[in-house]
Amino acid sequence: MLFGDFLKEIKKPKYNYKNFDLKLILRKIYLLKVSRLLIEGGKNLTNNLIDNNLIDEFYLFKCESNISKNGKINVKSLIKKIEKNSKNKRLIITNLKGNKLFNYKF
Repeated sequence: MLFGDFLKEIKKPKYNYKNFDLKLILRKIYLLKVSRLLIEGGKNLTNNLIDNNLIDEFYLFKCESNISKNGKINVKSLIKKIEKNSKNKRLIITNLKGNKLFNYKF
């Protein structure tokens, strides 16, 4: 299957963010010879990836200030899940002006 055909398949109307088969999508991406994939997602996608054991490494950027007018998104339960399920957590030392970057291994 070509990548363009794959994209046409997942863009069909029967799919929405709640019924994506992530295992199938990642399997098809792997068949395209992609063995490393960076996924930038929000709270729902990250929860889904962890719940389905589809993640082996996770980076968390923690910003101490509000990044939107509406304030912070509540991700406390997600962070608890990440810390509970991860095998290793490390703080990455870099110049982030007081913000922090964490790396978790699963």
